[in-house]
Amino acid sequence: MLVGHLGFPLPYFMNEETGTNVIMINLGKVTGLIFNGPASIICFFIISGFCINFPFRNQQSINLLSYFSRRLLRIGIPALIALALYVNFNDGFLKKEPQLGVLWSVICEMIYYLIFPILFYIRKSIKWDYIFCVAYFILFSVLLFNLDLVTESNNAYSPSLYLGWLIGLSCWLLGCWLSEN
Repeated sequence: MLVGHLGFPLPYFMNEETGTNVIMINLGKVTGLIFNGPASIICFFIISGFCINFPFRNQQSINLLSYFSRRLLRIGIPALIALALYVNFNDGFLKKEPQLGVLWSVICEMIYYLIFPILFYIRKSIKWDYIFCVAYFILFSVLLFNLDLVTESNNAYSPSLYLGWLIGLSCWLLGCWLSEN
């Protein structure tokens, strides 16, 4: 992820005829595929879903006070500090960058933590498989009706402040499903 955000140090060789850096262009394409920040976050969502659901896979209920205090304090305090720093150092941040930079993934995790107890109780009567399929239907619907988000980022995934959590939800639920299977 770090390399995806900061770049990968590549040798700088200029083509005398064209004035372009041939090695940088070709290696830049390869490293862009290998070091993909949003893809690594999506993998993290799978691991997160696994870790959140695993302790509850055989339980019939969740102690909500204990669950929310552990989850929200653990992620909430660092998220608020990061948001305060981000706002402080990025004047007019919502106008410049509505995706909140790298905080989009933290916001997604907060949403997943908040809706997990609801999904947990739904899962008692409906299998994760069906919840997972509904999430994938939502994912494809969101992408289909927001193709401008995909085309603006040259057919790459560009997390959105409002839709990013819906896009990552199916992957997070995959982790929940994996923890029980």
